[in-house]
Amino acid sequence: MEDIMGVTQFNKTAKNAMWRNAVWPESPDRTDSVFDRRAPFRKLRVMIDSELFDESTTSDMRGTPTKGLLLRSLLYNDLIELYRYTETPPASVEPIETGNPNIEPTYEGYAVLYPQKSNGLCPVTYALDDKNASYSGVMGDLYTAARDDATDKTYTGDDAADKRQADAIAVQVADDCIDADIYITTRPYLYAPSRRIAAGRAITICQPDDAISAVSLYLRAQREFIIPTGQKKFRYHLNRGMFYWVGMRELVPETWRWFSACVHHSSGTKDDKLMYLASAVMSRMQRSLELRDQIHIGINSKTNNDINDDVLGTFDNTLMTLMGAIDASARVAHYVLGMNPAKAHNAAWQRDWIKDVAKLDANLAAAVAKGSDNAHRLTVLTKLRNSIHGEAIKGITKQSGNKTETILGLPKDDEADILLSMDALGGRDAWGVKPLGANLNEVNPATLVDKLFEEVVILVNDLMRATPVEKLSHVQAANLTNMPPPPKDNHPTSDTFSEWNRLTIRWQLGF
Repeated sequence: MEDIMGVTQFNKTAKNAMWRNAVWPESPDRTDSVFDRRAPFRKLRVMIDSELFDESTTSDMRGTPTKGLLLRSLLYNDLIELYRYTETPPASVEPIETGNPNIEPTYEGYAVLYPQKSNGLCPVTYALDDKNASYSGVMGDLYTAARDDATDKTYTGDDAADKRQADAIAVQVADDCIDADIYITTRPYLYAPSRRIAAGRAITICQPDDAISAVSLYLRAQREFIIPTGQKKFRYHLNRGMFYWVGMRELVPETWRWFSACVHHSSGTKDDKLMYLASAVMSRMQRSLELRDQIHIGINSKTNNDINDDVLGTFDNTLMTLMGAIDASARVAHYVLGMNPAKAHNAAWQRDWIKDVAKLDANLAAAVAKGSDNAHRLTVLTKLRNSIHGEAIKGITKQSGNKTETILGLPKDDEADILLSMDALGGRDAWGVKPLGANLNEVNPATLVDKLFEEVVILVNDLMRATPVEKLSHVQAANLTNMPPPPKDNHPTSDTFSEWNRLTIRWQLGF
């Protein structure tokens, strides 16, 4: 498993492709167009420890959401095949009538492990619904190896071996019986670096918080943009643009003050130029969130040359879009400071233009002062974006054991400057850079794009905060705030930018 800003990469391979009965999701309501889209991917198969799937919590969406409720709402989706794993038959659920007295009871929506038999077989029953009951089991050396793993110190006490064995059996149930894509669990031994299981296992094992971003990424790829309610048959949906727009406003809260001032000024002067400039920053930040998703979707696809091309092309577009947002914010500052409109094309935070800014507003210029974190953020983004004009960022398919992945190489002419700034912003490992030898590095594209976005979000907020938009004409500084406007009524679903919506979208995006 690999965690990247809360986004967990899927590990499932095609090992069971020959026999797996994948279910294609139902098409949406048909219209007259032959070009209507349908869900492009098979259903996601998930197993979760039963105690992590709490169905007792309810909400009217007026309070503060919880990650547990959000995860439950995501897993309720019809595009997901969900199994709750338990070692004790659920007391509140009636077993399915199978007509076979020789197998243990089966329960709808559950995978149930029964006591080990004398031959070492651990029986398992599972069912998605009351019409399809399955019986299987696990046995072999994997859970025995975990039981005998005396060097591991995850558990202590007389029952340590039993706990390691139980954790190992759970993984086998998820992978060998359920054929799950994701197993959501908090079992400590499954995250131990020295564990003697899961070597070569295809399943993705993840914590509940990580599962939120992973499952939501899958649903977003299926064009499902969900606002959770916690109820099984009732959920709210946003269209794609609004989902990312709310996410952008949550990640860049300075837009509320900054953009409001620009709108008030444009309205008062009857000149829309500043408002359109400011909206360009926001729309490009929104678009970059969508592109970030496309990179993660590509990385989680089966790697080949076409996928490499897709990831590289989308990464190039992400760099251009983020840089476009930064450049447009400089044009806004140029306007706000009353600088010569004829020289607006010179406005760019990383150019000599900043010297003219310093003469008018030292505080704004200091936001990107040489050696500052924001200067390093600009360096990384600018140098990576400039590769579009010269030596391209390279994409390589890397094979490591059973794992195939796409990796990137940094542009050689600017690599030293990029690495120096990365060192100042959390270190190369945080950016997904792995040294391979002298002057040779490989970069994980998922880690890189997430870290880059994290840093650019900080940069944009800082630039907006430092730009003195309150001095514009027709702007009342006392009315500017970094919070969305209050809802017009007391019904939570009518408030697009409610705390509920903003937080649940932030968590789904992996922030």
